[in-house]
Amino acid sequence: MSDGPGRGDADGEFFESLISKGLLKEKACQVLQGKFQNDALGALAYLVERMPSKRGTLCRLWADCLGVAYVELDKTLFQPEIVHKIPESIAKKHKVIPVYKFGDAVTLATPDPTDAELAARLKEVVGGPVSLVFSLPSEIEDAVEKAYAEGDSLKDFIEKISSSKLFNTEEILTAEKLKEVAGSQAIVELPVCIVLFAIQENATDVHIEPGLKTVVVRFRIDGVLRQRLRLDISLHAALIARLKKLANLDETLTESPQRGRIDFPLPDQRAELFFSTLPTIFGEKALLQPIARTRLEKVSGLREILLSKHNHDRLVGALKAPYGILLIAGAPGSQKSGLLYSVLKHLVNPSINVTAIDDPVKYRLDGANQVRAKQGEEFDSVSAIEWSLLQDAQVLSLDEIKREKEAHLLLEAAQTGHLVVAGIRANDSFQAVVRLFQLGVKPFETLPLLLGVFAQGRARRLCSNCAEKYEASKEEIDEHFQWNGTAPVQLQRAKGCDLCGQSGFSGTVALHETLIFDDSLRKLVSSEGAVSELADSVRRAGFQSMRYDGFKKALRGFTTIEEICRTTA
Repeated sequence: MSDGPGRGDADGEFFESLISKGLLKEKACQVLQGKFQNDALGALAYLVERMPSKRGTLCRLWADCLGVAYVELDKTLFQPEIVHKIPESIAKKHKVIPVYKFGDAVTLATPDPTDAELAARLKEVVGGPVSLVFSLPSEIEDAVEKAYAEGDSLKDFIEKISSSKLFNTEEILTAEKLKEVAGSQAIVELPVCIVLFAIQENATDVHIEPGLKTVVVRFRIDGVLRQRLRLDISLHAALIARLKKLANLDETLTESPQRGRIDFPLPDQRAELFFSTLPTIFGEKALLQPIARTRLEKVSGLREILLSKHNHDRLVGALKAPYGILLIAGAPGSQKSGLLYSVLKHLVNPSINVTAIDDPVKYRLDGANQVRAKQGEEFDSVSAIEWSLLQDAQVLSLDEIKREKEAHLLLEAAQTGHLVVAGIRANDSFQAVVRLFQLGVKPFETLPLLLGVFAQGRARRLCSNCAEKYEASKEEIDEHFQWNGTAPVQLQRAKGCDLCGQSGFSGTVALHETLIFDDSLRKLVSSEGAVSELADSVRRAGFQSMRYDGFKKALRGFTTIEEICRTTA
């Protein structure tokens, strides 16, 4: 351990550094010293709570005063074999957690790395040399709960919850029932358990919705919300507070919406989630959206995503262009990121430099340079685009265009000979063009470079175990199909079985449309005609809509007519 200054000297140095670094004015610092009686650690915790954006700066400043390193535990991946060198009881009692092992020495985070007595005790427990670094007490408490939860305690809790059949029932889970089933730490483990069940069921959203007497937990599965758990309202405050703590949000702020991210420990992987709250008349509603896991998903090829020959040929034809912009459009839940990576997979080859920018990275694609750019930080998507171009990217991809600056940079890239593939949030290919213009780019700048729009929607897929064949009625044929023949039209409908939870559906099927821009279409768009007029014109030229593609997939038995009508315009 470092032979840095003693704790008393460090306290004084910390307060002086707050002034010299411009973090506090001298008078404010004097008030703070008086308030905490020169206790720098207490003052640090106070400042971090009120200046969360300066947390790293403040903690590093204190660690420098102690002569040790500061470790941000919420950005640290723990090795189970190292963590368990310290029993959980000791970790909780002394607020200490093993971080990593370098050579024979185990590095441990503690709020007081100057405590020689603690260092000696930990050396005995570990059975070898130790090195102490600084972390905030609250960070250590969270890290201990998360790291040790990855072991048997979490698995035991999940088994208890599963065997109690509290999920997927109408029974209301009370605090007493939860404690009886899973023990005193149940409220700490419950959020992890909810997320694990959501991931197991491939849920894209988890809604936690308070009512007058109960809290309903619903999962969005295959695009449809399904109730999975009912909690007594007395559990609501503790559950939301726990989630806020994991997301580094203000637990006391209940009347304003908040959003953040949570890095969740699971038994054999880690999951990253968006977390947001919304005040309602019965309390805070919460939304969890799993966005990435350490096990990155496999990228499907264009032949594997049920593209019709019409859409495949038009898309591949557009991708032969040496430069320009192809938009990948989709509504939330349409899995447009997966579609974008399928397009990139088609483009990847050893002779070109492909760079894909994401936040977060959900897929792993061999042959592409994958860059993670974080919104709100110094290296954001704008910086990532600029640096990728400096790095000679020939094909440049952005997961989603959200800002005017991003759109203009991508246009400039296309103008200078790059092929750009960019996601955009829109319901269909026509709305994608409107959305691009809404971001602030001008039609005369965009249209000469716009190769086309490849749009994707999703419909629920029929359960292969219980789907039921039937002959379409004349009314159905007249309404949905251009069919004048006499042969019967065979369709399938949902029935329901134990395998699909009686819903009749299991998974989703992708629906596509490909809008290719030629000179006549560019002229039509530049005239600022209505979207409906544009749609009518391109249909006459052979455009096949997402609904048309859906009806073809209903004829092939993948889904139902009703599902296509529900999900497409």
